[in-house]
Amino acid sequence: MRTIRSFIYTLKPYERGIQEILGRYSGFVMPGLGIQIPVISVVRVRDIREHTMDIPPQPVITKDNVEIRVDGVMWVRPKSDEESIKRTFYNIDTWKQAIVRLAMTNLRQEFGDLTLDESLVAREKIANNLQAVLNQYAADWGLIVSKVEIMLIDPPEDIKIASTRPPSSRNWPPSSAQRVSARR
Repeated sequence: MRTIRSFIYTLKPYERGIQEILGRYSGFVMPGLGIQIPVISVVRVRDIREHTMDIPPQPVITKDNVEIRVDGVMWVRPKSDEESIKRTFYNIDTWKQAIVRLAMTNLRQEFGDLTLDESLVAREKIANNLQAVLNQYAADWGLIVSKVEIMLIDPPEDIKIASTRPPSSRNWPPSSAQRVSARR
């Protein structure tokens, strides 16, 4: 967001704005050349292009109580109509931070409903569910979540080691029951 206080201003094709006179909304500003009265009038400008936002890595506990680390990326943009641009200014203070935090909490919830095995194969399902939930809330802020991708699902080290062993060595060392049956 940028704020324009000068007499003559221009908005680029990918920008939309609102004009406030003495702190009150007075109109929607489209791309092009504009003029205003400095001191009593201000134009606030929003970039309506797609913004790529990282969902930082975080520990998540699955349904079967396994802690995994997950992260992702999402693409979000403000809608370009007047009502939506007003919402990006008046309904939320820092929309980028808010949408990332919302994604983080809902990502934990999505993985919490699945077991580790389900989590490892359900990236697309999780991403689609997360996008739908984010779009529900983002609509109140004048935003659209275009896409969500889960980049990393990192299981604990012991599970990684166990999955890389060949099948015959997974049961090594043998349990006491296996040793007793082998002696017979």
